[in-house]
Amino acid sequence: MFSKNKPVLQFMIDSLEGNVHECRRKNVVSFRNRLVKYPFENALAALPLEDNLACLKGYVYNPYKARFPSRPTCANGAGHLWRRHLRALPSFL
Repeated sequence: MFSKNKPVLQFMIDSLEGNVHECRRKNVVSFRNRLVKYPFENALAALPLEDNLACLKGYVYNPYKARFPSRPTCANGAGHLWRRHLRALPSFL
């Protein structure tokens, strides 16, 4: 069970009447024969530089932005700063 809402989490725990087992979650994503911590977006530094930049470029230049305009994107925040730096990337990325 997981909830960021403390009262909801406490309600769920209380509902189980002591039948609760706690453990630490450690999830990883396999990417090019490398285990990267989940969520993947928070562990880009674990990737080789070329893959890291390709992921950032895909985030900044979101091809799905037009299809899902109501979802927040990088362009709503610091995206303009990333775009300025990513213009100089090699074309193979």
